[in-house]
Amino acid sequence: MQRHKIMISPDAREMIKKHIYFLAQVSPEAAKRLKKEMMSDIRSLEQMPERFPLCDLEWANPDFRKMLVAGRYLVFFLIVGGTVYVEYVVDGRQDYKWILQ
Repeated sequence: MQRHKIMISPDAREMIKKHIYFLAQVSPEAAKRLKKEMMSDIRSLEQMPERFPLCDLEWANPDFRKMLVAGRYLVFFLIVGGTVYVEYVVDGRQDYKWILQ
């Protein structure tokens, strides 16, 4: 089974940090759990990233795939050859359309 390389864009890294920082204001322990879960799920893309659906949003790049993390965060990524490019990590409860256009 092919193992893909994971590349997280600077924008996606910053988004992850902001989500964790926001939660840490309420509960540092919950923020630690969220970080661990997010990073574990993103690392799972090393194997079979194709298991996640293509993005079906008419205003987003149709090559993006999306993965739900921690019940509310969407990870948008591209697969190019043997590399997975994580581009965005957004809170699915918020309006994120402007980010993906």
